[in-house]
Amino acid sequence: MNTISRDHVQAGVAGGFTRNVEFAVCVEAPIGPLIEELSFIKDKRRWGYVFRFGLFEIACRDFELIKAAMRAAI
Repeated sequence: MNTISRDHVQAGVAGGFTRNVEFAVCVEAPIGPLIEELSFIKDKRRWGYVFRFGLFEIACRDFELIKAAMRAAI
């Protein structure tokens, strides 16, 4: 996803805000090949554990690895 505008736009009657964005073309990618490279997965044998706690921040390098994998499958 690429941000088109940094300006916030009010959306809906609830008063929430959003930004105009352009979504990148991508597909699902298997996690298996990425497990060893992703820094947020501390225990590589129990890689799913980190995902049990909802949202969490990842490093830019991890984001780029995931993005590349999702675009390579196209």
